[in-house]
Amino acid sequence: MKRSIHILSILFTATLLILSSCEKEEELPTINTLSVTDIASDGAKSGGNVIDDGGASVTSKGVVWSTSENPTVENNVGKTNEGEGRGEFTSDLTDLSSNTSYYVRAYAINKVGTAYGEQKEFTTIAIHELTIEIEGEGSVDKEVVEE
Repeated sequence: MKRSIHILSILFTATLLILSSCEKEEELPTINTLSVTDIASDGAKSGGNVIDDGGASVTSKGVVWSTSENPTVENNVGKTNEGEGRGEFTSDLTDLSSNTSYYVRAYAINKVGTAYGEQKEFTTIAIHELTIEIEGEGSVDKEVVEE
């Protein structure tokens, strides 16, 4: 009886060791960048989809953008924070300059680090100012037109 209890104890310990070594190691989240839409002279929309949290909770997600390639959460001209967790989100890119090329990437942060989706490039709409000259008396108001 003592021998069977001893064998069972060894088997139980060995099983625990095997199971604990099979645990998935935590890694960076997996995220995709959504297409850029609603492009205007001073803004646009994009977003992302956190497909996998990497085994650790996503504590922050959003998009970053810049006029230089590969913007990061540390190096950008704009950044959003759309909360925590997995799933799809949409972000407003604001305070953009007209007729300017931008690069945007979605990001997701967990305790392992920051993961980025693929980079998307877009150009804001140009603003053209129309000036009309009238000979003689009168006045003219100018209007800004977006193309």
